[in-house]
Amino acid sequence: MKSGSKFAIIVAILVAVFSATHSRAEEVKQNTPIVKSNYSYEDAGIVVTTIGKGRDIVLIPGLGSAASVYDAIVPELAKKNRVHIVQLKGYAGLKLAKEEGSIFENAQVSIANYIKNKKLKKPALIGHSMGGELSMAINARNPNLVSKVLVVDALTFYSLLFSPQATPQIMEPQAKAFANMIKAQSNEQYET
Repeated sequence: MKSGSKFAIIVAILVAVFSATHSRAEEVKQNTPIVKSNYSYEDAGIVVTTIGKGRDIVLIPGLGSAASVYDAIVPELAKKNRVHIVQLKGYAGLKLAKEEGSIFENAQVSIANYIKNKKLKKPALIGHSMGGELSMAINARNPNLVSKVLVVDALTFYSLLFSPQATPQIMEPQAKAFANMIKAQSNEQYET
């Protein structure tokens, strides 16, 4: 089977799994043995857990999402691949190590550095929503770093959903207000 066909099968698995119910995800997690490594990585922008052996696949969650959004597909992917599950700091109860710069830019640099520092050989990046945008940005800035990018449900400029005339300059005040709203949350609000 050609590499492109295998990747298409993975895409089909992703589509099927993302449409599965939570109870199905729990069933898969409980009934599918996976090889877990003791390997874990953390820097200022991300935390990474690695599971399985084989070709490298990096999973990147979306805006406000926990890495657990991939729980239902990790067991299947980990049967023949080494899966790197990224959790972006600033979400899922993980505090940001540094407050300066954008989460997007910091995560982009952190993920690219992770791939380089851990000497991953042209991994496939799979990103959902903002994770898809991160995957595309990493590939655009580092064209020889990854083999493939799979984007699940991502828009290139979200603001166009709200206004067809939106530009980065027009939307900057709203983006800053959203960031301030997140920063103002209590720990309890932030972690839920």
